[in-house]
Amino acid sequence: MTHSIPRLLVAAALLAAVPAQNLIRDIYPPPGSAASSSPETPVAMNGVAYFAATDEFGTELWRSDGTAAGTFLLKDINPGQNGSSPALFTVVGNTLFFVARVDGLGRELWATDGTRQGTRLVRDLLPLPATSSAIDSMVAFGGRLFFTASSATLGTELWSSDGTTAGTQVFVDLAPGASSSSPSSLTSWNGQLWFAATSVAGQELWRTDGTPGGTTLALDIVAGAGSAAPDDLCVAGSQLFFTASTAAAGRELWCTNGTVAGTRQVADIGAGSVGADVRGLTALGTQVVFWATNGSGREPWRSDGTPAGTVMLRDTVAGSSGTSQTTFAVAGNRAFFIGGAGPAFALFVTDGSIAGTTPLAGPFGLAVPPIGAFGGVAFAAAAPGSGTQLWRSDGTVAGTFALPSNPVASGVTNLGAVGARVFFQANVGAVGSELFVSDGSAAGTRLVTDLRTDGGDAGIGEMVAFGDRLFFRAWTPGAASEPWISDGTVGGTSQLLDLAAGTSSSSPVDAVVWRNEVWFGAGIPPLGVELGRSNGTTAGTGIGVDVNPGAVSSGPRQLVPVGNRLFFTGARNAGNELFVTDGTSAGTFEFDLQPGGNGSSAANLTALGNRLLFSAFDSTRGTEAWVSDGTLAGTRVLADLMPGPARGFVGGFAVFGGFGWFAAEAPGVGAELCRTDGTPAGTALFADLLAGSGGSTPAQLTAAGNRLFFTAIGAGVGRELWVSDGTVAGTRLIVDLTPGGAATTFHDLVAVNDRLYFVAEDALHGSELWVSDGTANGTVLVRDLHPGLAHGVQAGSLTRLGATSLVAFAGSDGVDGLQLWLSDGTATGTSRLGRIGAAVGQGAASIADLTFVGDQLFFRANDGIFGDELWVIVLGANQAAAAVGYGDSRCPGSNGITATIAAHGLPRLGNAGFALDLANARPNTLAFAGVSLAPAAVSIGGCRLLIAPAIAGLPAVMTSAVGFARSPLPVPASPSYLGMQFFCQYAVIDQGAALDQGLALSGGLRLMLGQ
Repeated sequence: MTHSIPRLLVAAALLAAVPAQNLIRDIYPPPGSAASSSPETPVAMNGVAYFAATDEFGTELWRSDGTAAGTFLLKDINPGQNGSSPALFTVVGNTLFFVARVDGLGRELWATDGTRQGTRLVRDLLPLPATSSAIDSMVAFGGRLFFTASSATLGTELWSSDGTTAGTQVFVDLAPGASSSSPSSLTSWNGQLWFAATSVAGQELWRTDGTPGGTTLALDIVAGAGSAAPDDLCVAGSQLFFTASTAAAGRELWCTNGTVAGTRQVADIGAGSVGADVRGLTALGTQVVFWATNGSGREPWRSDGTPAGTVMLRDTVAGSSGTSQTTFAVAGNRAFFIGGAGPAFALFVTDGSIAGTTPLAGPFGLAVPPIGAFGGVAFAAAAPGSGTQLWRSDGTVAGTFALPSNPVASGVTNLGAVGARVFFQANVGAVGSELFVSDGSAAGTRLVTDLRTDGGDAGIGEMVAFGDRLFFRAWTPGAASEPWISDGTVGGTSQLLDLAAGTSSSSPVDAVVWRNEVWFGAGIPPLGVELGRSNGTTAGTGIGVDVNPGAVSSGPRQLVPVGNRLFFTGARNAGNELFVTDGTSAGTFEFDLQPGGNGSSAANLTALGNRLLFSAFDSTRGTEAWVSDGTLAGTRVLADLMPGPARGFVGGFAVFGGFGWFAAEAPGVGAELCRTDGTPAGTALFADLLAGSGGSTPAQLTAAGNRLFFTAIGAGVGRELWVSDGTVAGTRLIVDLTPGGAATTFHDLVAVNDRLYFVAEDALHGSELWVSDGTANGTVLVRDLHPGLAHGVQAGSLTRLGATSLVAFAGSDGVDGLQLWLSDGTATGTSRLGRIGAAVGQGAASIADLTFVGDQLFFRANDGIFGDELWVIVLGANQAAAAVGYGDSRCPGSNGITATIAAHGLPRLGNAGFALDLANARPNTLAFAGVSLAPAAVSIGGCRLLIAPAIAGLPAVMTSAVGFARSPLPVPASPSYLGMQFFCQYAVIDQGAALDQGLALSGGLRLMLGQ
């Protein structure tokens, strides 16, 4: 289908009410690595497979209908790279219940109707920050979900849910109070739910009709407080089979008709009190098949509930060792199982009789238990000389055979039946361990899609604003980790110099701007790790000072400019010490404050006017506050606040009101607030905020306007927010955000003019954005971005945008994954900055290192397609146009060459001549350019589609005799398109191409519309 691209741009522009976030350059393109998504065993609901799989967003909830387009991340439940690790999938009607972990909530109950919008937290059963309710034993009964869970006041009890918050409640408290009844083995039988639970009668069998009043102790097998510990409940015919343990017989097979008189131990399989280790009970008609041992090792048995009808079906492993398998799959009137031992496993079938228990295939070196599928069973096994493949069986030898996959895969595991198909995990060298599907035929056994197509990570770091450009560190395969520079455009983003030539890394660290240059520590052969410098050009990038001449490194860190001097820490002779330099070798000096091998461990370097405050250790005074003016005579300890070798200095510094503020220990008062004017006489304890020797332990000191904010512990309160105007009387607790003795967790105190922005977790919210003017009434939650105890704001990301009154941060509202946000300190003024991520609801895997340069916000992010790379968002109106290639389609034409896509001109607003060029394609054939709003990496027959669905196609063009073509793509002149981005890829008709459909695919091209 052909669409009008200008109409597509107009429609997209309506969605782009905020600036676009642009990948500046894919510094380290995807290497085609075989990163594995490791999809777990799927569960079927309404013909769709739901499962947990791992990609750049951690282990999250996925769905698949068996096609590449219909296989996608359903929701990034726990935004970021940690993942929610969904598990215990249980279908109740049209709802799939599961448990998932979210930062700030812990592991709680979730549900989905199969849509992103319908994937939701059902209830936080244990509403304490990051505390899990230990949900287990989930089962459908009476149109509801029954499960076990723990709470602080009730212990572990039986709960039920109808899928709503109000309808999710503890069902019955069988062990009143905080004691636990620990229900287990929940099984529906004869219109009742049977389970094992602990009460005053010990651990015995209970049943319920679905009402609390109809919940009763059904069978007390071991009278009194003793326990039979029933387990493995299984319904077969009119009987309930289970295992139970008694002192006389050990754990054996039992059954009941629901009455006390009709409850009995079926047989004493393991003679005496040893027990038979019965497990794996599975109904086969009116009988059960199971595994047990009677001295012959663990082998398959069957029982009809009578001693005579309880027999071993086959001794699959001669002697007493037995098999390691404990799983049966039933198809019709037969049960299938894996018997034997490696390397001689075999697939067996049984009709419940000894004569009817026969091997079907083997020997196998490895075998995965069968599941019901294809009218018989599917299983995975490794025949001699081959990897673990998918097999199927109809119960006959002739009907038991392997199903080779396309592409050829091995390591098959995690089988799950969904309708008439089987989904499974398998490994292909080129794509890793990914999702496959089979319809039971060899031709229909194939890779669904490569769920995890990690881009190459560029190792972005050391991001520093340098004039109107960004200095940063990046990693590439050819040059490893080296210094780069960027003006926010593709052409203006480049490596400055390969300081450690070849594949070694210089790894710049602790970069600072000093005297119109960037200085940093870096490994520069053959000098070792020394001071590097750059003026933003290749010629002006190189060694700054070889602090420790020769190949032995000084390892400069903690670089802090103070006037015309640069202080840093490093090692010349031995141990870590303080250094100062004027930028020359002759003007570089070491302060050996703790002579000998250990050094003074100088740290916390902070400029106070024309002097440096820092902490350092010596054996006489311990760790205390020091000062230096850059000379040996002017470098001295400020005060021995904790006399003797005990540590005095605790933390800081912050500069406020001409003083340096810090926390230090003093005799009799503990760790309290101190200050210094940079002289010994002007250094002293400022205020004892918590009377006694406990200490208030001030931390996170931050100056904002004419106030100093910090966190501290006060009388009757945990750690809370405090403020000082520089006087003892004006130093006070602002507000107790978590009332009582509990502490509030604070992150990211950021000064914006005379206000403080910060991230806090209290008893009602996860990590969220707050603002304070230093008063209780003026300290407010800006917006509960992700309502409840879930984290809305990513700790460590809050950043002030230059001299503006705005802050930016990474956060999630629980709907669209991890994104960038902007705030002016009000709820209405807090909004998302565009969106990042390949699909709605997905967001980024990670966002970090926000750095504001001019009117551009640089950051590093991983959108799950390009890997961890450098991004920028232009907050002004100066977005530069750019076109950058990305991705490898892995889909060459019949000439063995992959076609290339490139831009003809730049996608500037009003450029009517802009076009997409194709080269290296098959000559004299048709080619089609597709344009999408998002990138992708969808595997199709071993090739990769690099643009997302909802693709608009440009009119077909004919390639020339040398395989060149051009597709016009005029760019409208309207400013509303500024900053928008599109993703393009060519498809070329080529019957000899790698793709079965007779198509070759080019790489991808990313367009950024600009000036």
